[in-house]
Amino acid sequence: MSCNIIYFILTICLNILGYWCQSQGQNNNYCYAKDDVIHALFNKYTPYEFVYYKNKLGKMIDGCIPIHLTMISRSGNHYPGAKTMKKINDIIPTIRSNLQKDTDHLCPEDASLMSDYDYEMDENNAKKLTPQGIKDFVNMAERKIRDFPEIFNRPYSPELFKFYDGGSRSTKESALALALGFWKSSDIIIEESDSLRLKELKETCRGFKHSDDVMKQYKDFFNSDIVAQSVSNINIRLGYSQNNGLTKEEVNTLFKACGFDTARNLNGKSPYCVPFTPQDLEIFDYLQDLLRYYRYVRGKQESRTLAYPLLSKIYNCFQKIVSQNGADSNNPIAEFYFPFWGVRNSILATLGLINTDTAINSSGYANEVQREFKSSQLDPYSSNIDVILYQCENGEKYRVMIRLQEKPISLIIDKGAANSNGLYGWQEFSTFIQSLTYSGSNQIASYVSTGSSQLVTYRKYLLKF
Repeated sequence: MSCNIIYFILTICLNILGYWCQSQGQNNNYCYAKDDVIHALFNKYTPYEFVYYKNKLGKMIDGCIPIHLTMISRSGNHYPGAKTMKKINDIIPTIRSNLQKDTDHLCPEDASLMSDYDYEMDENNAKKLTPQGIKDFVNMAERKIRDFPEIFNRPYSPELFKFYDGGSRSTKESALALALGFWKSSDIIIEESDSLRLKELKETCRGFKHSDDVMKQYKDFFNSDIVAQSVSNINIRLGYSQNNGLTKEEVNTLFKACGFDTARNLNGKSPYCVPFTPQDLEIFDYLQDLLRYYRYVRGKQESRTLAYPLLSKIYNCFQKIVSQNGADSNNPIAEFYFPFWGVRNSILATLGLINTDTAINSSGYANEVQREFKSSQLDPYSSNIDVILYQCENGEKYRVMIRLQEKPISLIIDKGAANSNGLYGWQEFSTFIQSLTYSGSNQIASYVSTGSSQLVTYRKYLLKF
């Protein structure tokens, strides 16, 4: 056996041993209730408050004023679906019952949190926005008024402000909460036509999101020794015997509950988080990222088409404004889309804002801290993409800015040259958008010119990745 092979095997063994020793140390000494650090990066369950860009955007940018804004948003912090709620409610009594026999592996504060907290979820609240979810959108709307007064310094009108809902309770209530922040009233009209198309996108996704090639990396890591050891440590903390404890599926459900409850109550401690050490949270965060990465970013070709309808609609809207030399009072000045959450990841990847040159995979957990794809940063609760059309006094008359979580971001245009201030001339932006097509065929322009709204159109045209 060569020295290189021996070295490789020894390295793997030492890494596993090091992880085991570290996890055992954390498992025996960690007390969640006394941890002053707020662990809030829970994949798509991350609180928006911890992620959004806090700096103020100047009212004027190079003599430019905003004349149209399109926002694509995920729903805010909301209760899990009824099926997930039932799973959570079924798990908690078994944990409580077991802790009555053995709390030796929990600090007294954690044991008290588990036993005293009333946390059974009411399934009637399935997908309902929480007060924190409403607050996040109200505060977001107030910041948009500050950043774009030229757009939002007028009362609500269904002709000027369009809202489109992806079809779930959480997306509709998110639209209403945003309106409440803009106009102190949620009495708005949600457009039916394009809302229906957002629902169709979700149905398109159902056909491929559980396919074997999409799920492979997720399943490989789910069945790895790293996840198995984490689950074993969690069961030890909860006082279970070696052969009688929570399954990997149940621990994964608890991770989701921990994230939801942390985002719901930013200043409190959640009993759902007691079983986890910080390292356990990182492991299950990585697990969820594998699922989302291969499903919506670098998965089957169909997933990439999720970005296509909204990108083409934005392009069509802006092109119309530019061609008629300015905004028309009969056209909307702001449009708000609330599709299901996978659409935004697909859009970000299509625009080149998620680096897919180095893929994350089931064997890459050792380097997880350095990974670029993190759903906690890209798609937390209330995640939003703003695309703003500006009219300018000097230079090119029309320019475009894209913001993610309220931060201006740079597109990679012209062989890697990035515009540092995030503001692009219309011609540059238009050329870039039209280049995002599959096999060199100009499908976005084709979609715009035909105006087709059939679902088959979404499936037919595949964007280049």
